[in-house]
Amino acid sequence: MKAYVQKILEKHGVLSYKASITADALVESDMRGIFSHGVNNLYLLVIPSIKERGTNPDAFPEDITRDKSYPIRHIDAHGDLGPVVVKSAVNRE
Repeated sequence: MKAYVQKILEKHGVLSYKASITADALVESDMRGIFSHGVNNLYLLVIPSIKERGTNPDAFPEDITRDKSYPIRHIDAHGDLGPVVVKSAVNRE
C-alpha cells in the first residue's frame, strides 16, 4: 500500500523522499485505525490540494524562530505536505 500511495504522490510532482514520508503517515494512520488521517485522504484532500496549489510539494519548511534559545520552534511550512513538515520539525535541533 505504501509503495502505491508513494507512486501516486510522485505522479503529482511530489519528490520521492517527501512522497515516502507522506505515504508512511497515511498508511500508518490506517493501520492504527485513524481512518480520518489515512489513505482515504489521498484523493479527498492531498491530491486536490496539490492541484489547487494549496499544497506546494516544491516547498521546504523553514525555521523562522526569532529566539532560538527556547525549545519551541516556529516553522513556516511554505505550503509543504504536513507529514514532511512534522518530520523536519522533529529532526531540528
